[in-house]
Amino acid sequence: MSRRPASRRAKWFWIGVAVVTLANALRLRKLIEGFQTVDVAERTVGPPPKPWRWSSVPGATPAPDATDGIAWWAAERGLEALEVVPRDLGTEEALELARRIDPHTYRDNRLAYGGGGMQIIGASSDVWDRMGEEPRDDLSPIAFFHQANETKRYCLSRADIAVSDQVHAVRRDVRKRRAYLNYRFLDLADLSFASIGFGYLVVAIGLVLTPFWAALALVTWSLQPLVVFLGTPIRPADLWQRSLSRWILEPLDLLRTVTGRWRPDPATDPVPDLDAKRAAYEREYAEGHQHFFEPRRHDCPICGSTRLRARVHHIPDTFQGKPGRFDLDECISCGHVFQNPMLSGPGFAYYYRDFYDGMGTERMQFLFGTARNTNVSRARNIGEDAAPKRWLDVGTGFAQFPLVAQEVLPDTVFDGLDFSDNIEVAERRGWINRGYHGELIDLAPGLAGRYDVVSMHHYLEHTHDPRAELAAAHTVLAPGGLISIEQPNPDSRFGDLLGAYWLNWFQPQHINMIRPDNMVAWLEQAGFDVVRVDHGPWEGPSDLGLAAVTLLTQASFDTKEYPWRPVPTPQARRRARMLEIALAPTVVLGLAADQILGLLKLRGCTPNYRVVARATKADA
Repeated sequence: MSRRPASRRAKWFWIGVAVVTLANALRLRKLIEGFQTVDVAERTVGPPPKPWRWSSVPGATPAPDATDGIAWWAAERGLEALEVVPRDLGTEEALELARRIDPHTYRDNRLAYGGGGMQIIGASSDVWDRMGEEPRDDLSPIAFFHQANETKRYCLSRADIAVSDQVHAVRRDVRKRRAYLNYRFLDLADLSFASIGFGYLVVAIGLVLTPFWAALALVTWSLQPLVVFLGTPIRPADLWQRSLSRWILEPLDLLRTVTGRWRPDPATDPVPDLDAKRAAYEREYAEGHQHFFEPRRHDCPICGSTRLRARVHHIPDTFQGKPGRFDLDECISCGHVFQNPMLSGPGFAYYYRDFYDGMGTERMQFLFGTARNTNVSRARNIGEDAAPKRWLDVGTGFAQFPLVAQEVLPDTVFDGLDFSDNIEVAERRGWINRGYHGELIDLAPGLAGRYDVVSMHHYLEHTHDPRAELAAAHTVLAPGGLISIEQPNPDSRFGDLLGAYWLNWFQPQHINMIRPDNMVAWLEQAGFDVVRVDHGPWEGPSDLGLAAVTLLTQASFDTKEYPWRPVPTPQARRRARMLEIALAPTVVLGLAADQILGLLKLRGCTPNYRVVARATKADA
């Protein structure tokens, strides 16, 4: 009696899979139909108004008259860069294009990632000159993805992706695919492979237990490309062949991908020379690490009280896996939470290296680029009626916030300040009007009274003397100017509940965790009148999901070759990979729990807070 209901449930499960597959095919078709087609009929001869240069994978370079026509077409539409998708792009490559690129938003979103067709990319000579790179005709998938994104980032106007019959597709090298996907998806591609493999296993079991209905879902999935591409701008040459045999060809491609052993070459690909970096890290750490820290304090750095308690101790570096454990103490008298012992100058240099720059550059650009809605909210945080002329973003990094904020406040000139070399990149890209390289405390006298707004988004917790930073901000503001601050909130209940895995403890980088009440008091002492304090939430809660991601990241260290860690043995890699796969469901569970908590609207659980204050007094 129990087998019939189970069989009925299996039937409806596979029908549901088929329906979802068909619905997804229609969604992908709509995206494919959104890609523009390059029409070079009117421009067949002569160079474009500005010189263009082209990069491509081996064998994809078109004839010069074709590139001139494509460049004319792009220039007439105000484009400075264009990724060209061959009309006969392979079926699976075209499906990946549809999954990853939204043509309706790509052109106007300067933070959107490129690398769609993975064949040919062109840009004006001005863009290549600002990038400081030369186009090549031998790009690996990793190098192509890098150049596709960088040309878009260095456009002062717009970039796009379009389809052309003037370029013919070159088949992808499946052997290079694993390394490329790990680069593109921040070393998480193997988790995707595992999930796909699990899906194949489910289908295989279904074909044994409920063969008709599982076969129906499998046929629907196999023929999905026909629904997506027939009658659209992209017409894969292998469409019918691939669709009819997809059920066997794609698992074989997955096997070839997973077993691929190709590794990028640091001499030609945008990847680090791990051997050189490893030698440098080993030399540095062999000298000892005591100089990475200041002496442990027995009193509060703010009020001088000796009444301290351990808030969270023995926190590992859960983001890079660099050596060391870090402690956060709390002052019982004033409530200030601080790293004890704090990082010294050499410690900052060691633990920040390859996080925002070097090996971590692409990862950070991706993560900060996903915060578009947050940056829009930050721009509006100063008040809808405010109309600042000049805005200084302190700790701007690559300047993703000013780039997005310019859309909200088009009449405002945004400058940026950062102690990393990324500020120079941001200025060359045109994401800020001017970049200042250094510390605000040192540069403030030369910028006195110059700005209407100063923003500090997740900046003060990285500094040794937050009160001095606030005083420096007061110096650079014109009378009546505003300061906009966003900070992690150490009063959040999740800080104690999740301990070392609460994302906002962020050790070892966060050395001063400022409570909202203390922030208000310090601002008043620095000559500000607090306009408002906002505890959010501005977005859905994510503490539990991010804690699971942090745990997963720590578990995965032995799957990666970090130059500051020992080279993992094959056995260690396998153990870490299995642990990573086992922990992956906790991310889903954590995100689901966050949604439930969001509905409950619990007080005291928001991870961050914002403060807006007005400069009303002379500098103290």
